[in-house]
Amino acid sequence: MSFQGMNFIYDGTPSEVYGLVITKMGDGEEDVSGGSSTEPVTDKTFRSPVFQCFGVEQKKPLSFDIEFFSQREIDRFDLSAILLWLCGHNTYKELQICQNDLRNFYYRCLLLDPEVLYYDNKARGIRCKAECDAPWAWEYPRTESYAFPANVGVKNNSIHFLNLSNDHNDTMPIVKFKLSPNQTDFHIINHTYNGLNFGWKDLQGGETIECDCQTGIITSSTGMRRLKNFNKKFLRLVAGMNELECIGFVDSLDITYTPVRRVGG
Repeated sequence: MSFQGMNFIYDGTPSEVYGLVITKMGDGEEDVSGGSSTEPVTDKTFRSPVFQCFGVEQKKPLSFDIEFFSQREIDRFDLSAILLWLCGHNTYKELQICQNDLRNFYYRCLLLDPEVLYYDNKARGIRCKAECDAPWAWEYPRTESYAFPANVGVKNNSIHFLNLSNDHNDTMPIVKFKLSPNQTDFHIINHTYNGLNFGWKDLQGGETIECDCQTGIITSSTGMRRLKNFNKKFLRLVAGMNELECIGFVDSLDITYTPVRRVGG
């Protein structure tokens, strides 16, 4: 995938501020990455020549070269400001390409090793290496909301949850639910993930729990520590359709996740 003559936003600043676009200076074609490098995890028994595969390991995050070009000469004052904006960070920043097929995606990356590009002896562009935080691009978070209150009278409810990630690694969402009055237990069973049971018990009626399954951070509206009320089985979603079963009455249930996109560099 190539980005040619496209505006972009980095660290919240639109490229139009400095008159820059993402482009390629010169002619020719080049190979571009379709994602990060991977390596199978294999092993074999002592006497067998046949290897068994136990999965795939992501060896490195996504990285790619990127060039920024200006239609006018970049003077030394603008060049200093541009280099500070693009390359003056020590943490990952959000890079969004203003291209139709990428408008919902972004990279979290550092722009490293800047090289000033000259045309007719005038500074006209900058070449950098983008080093990302993951083997993929990110889509903006999505939240699916549900409600299974006690007055409806149905304690077991099914959800067909579509995970739009196009990577086979598990997605670990943020789950937030508010128990109905007099309800103390709640479970979400993912039948697509070998019946994984995300289970809670002995909570308070009307209590709100928020659980970040990726970081393991749990908060309660009561201010109490609730780890002892949790079975420690964080919800996991496979790519594609997940068949979830919710057991218990909740006035609200929000499942938020960030789809990953292997769109390459």
